[in-house]
This record gives sequence, C-alpha cells and structure tokens, in this order.
Amino acid sequence: MIIDSGKSIDIDVLHNKIRTKSLFTYLEGTFDNKLKIIFSNEEKVEVENYFEKISIGFNEQEQFQIKNNGLCLLLTYSILFIREIM
Repeated sequence: MIIDSGKSIDIDVLHNKIRTKSLFTYLEGTFDNKLKIIFSNEEKVEVENYFEKISIGFNEQEQFQIKNNGLCLLLTYSILFIREIM
C-alpha cells in the first residue's frame, strides 16, 4: 500500500505531472514495482485529460480538504473519474 505506508507526492508536482501529461510515467518511475498501471495508452490520455480538467477547476484545499499529500489528491481524482464514467 503506497498511501498507507506514509508515501507522499508534493501537490505542486502532481499538478505539474498532470498538466504536462506525464503523470503515469512519473508514477511508474517513482513507485517502481509497487504500482501496476493497467490502462492502455488511449485510456491514460483520457484519464490525464479528466484529471487536468479537475486540477484546473477545483481548489483541492477548499473542496477536498487536501493540502499536503498529492497521493490523497490523486485518489480523490480517481474516485471522481470512476463516478463520472459509471
């Protein structure tokens, strides 16, 4: 468990990786074998585009009460994405 083990990503780094479309490359490089990403390249683009929309449109501290751990913010974005596609 990455988040449960105390790992963190700086929120500004997370925003940068989302906006530069390098989130998945960054996550795979940062967490080595601890993270298995099963999306196709097309799905990665779709997810990164959705995350970028949320990243620009929301104030994470006000709306999600997240100000320190980018992994927690990434989890929140993932939940919102799942809700969107359901």
